[in-house]
Amino acid sequence: MSEHLEEKEDDKPSDAGLTAINGLVGTLQGTLGGLQNALASACSNMMGNLSQNMQMVATMNSMMEELLSQSLRIVSEVRSSSHGGGGDVRIQLRVVNSCRLPIRNIRLKMRFFPRGTEEDVAVTAAVSQAAEHAGLSDEILAGQPFDLNGQCTVTGLMSISLPEVNQYNVHVAASFPSPGTDVELVSTAQFGIYLVHQLRIISIPEEGMVVPHEALCVDVDSMLVRRLFQVPGSMGLLGRVYTLGLHQLAEPCVMCATRGVLDDLEKVQLLLWDSPPLSTGRLGSLSASVVKDELLRLASAVTNL
Repeated sequence: MSEHLEEKEDDKPSDAGLTAINGLVGTLQGTLGGLQNALASACSNMMGNLSQNMQMVATMNSMMEELLSQSLRIVSEVRSSSHGGGGDVRIQLRVVNSCRLPIRNIRLKMRFFPRGTEEDVAVTAAVSQAAEHAGLSDEILAGQPFDLNGQCTVTGLMSISLPEVNQYNVHVAASFPSPGTDVELVSTAQFGIYLVHQLRIISIPEEGMVVPHEALCVDVDSMLVRRLFQVPGSMGLLGRVYTLGLHQLAEPCVMCATRGVLDDLEKVQLLLWDSPPLSTGRLGSLSASVVKDELLRLASAVTNL
């Protein structure tokens, strides 16, 4: 009986064995803990690097979008249609890509707002045949997307038929998708169509013309006068007389004579006076005072560009 008990006691591990096992377990636990810490650190570093990479990509996309948006410019010039053209006014429109990168899928949209209103009106716009080779087309005006290579320009001369004689604020938007995020980017421009752009302007001889004392005076930049009255550079501006009227009326409404401005060769003095009968149509009264105000507003708009 005692021998059997002694054999059972001999089967128990010794204190030295328990110590070795405990040491091994502790080592394994330490190793596992180290592996867990290393794995957690690696995951943290990976997430940090991923976050930094995502921020870098977002920053690069933002910089690219800003570059393309700033590089796409819209330039316009409104011209009278009194000496030709099929509409009430003509607009020379240029869409310019000033950077070296191409801009894809550009869409143009033009909106015309009568002065004092927030609702746009429908107009009829057509590209002049002579300008189609330069890129702008009726299809583009209708919203067809187009591409613009780096440092290239799309331009064209449009004839615009307006619903009525009025001053209009024109909003032009050129939108395109971001190449990185596909978010729509927009470049905009605004300009005005003034009453003087819509008048029939005819040059007549000055011989025998008497300028009344009540004529209104306004000093205007000579280049603006040339554009409005379509006077070529080979012809002088001074000593000329123009009649200003509406296309639907046979008789002129306002007379205009040109004079020089002392000490300022870049300006021309316009003398304006009424030529009865005054128009009582959609403008209410087209008078010399109305034309003078229009010229001052137009000159101010050109100066602030």
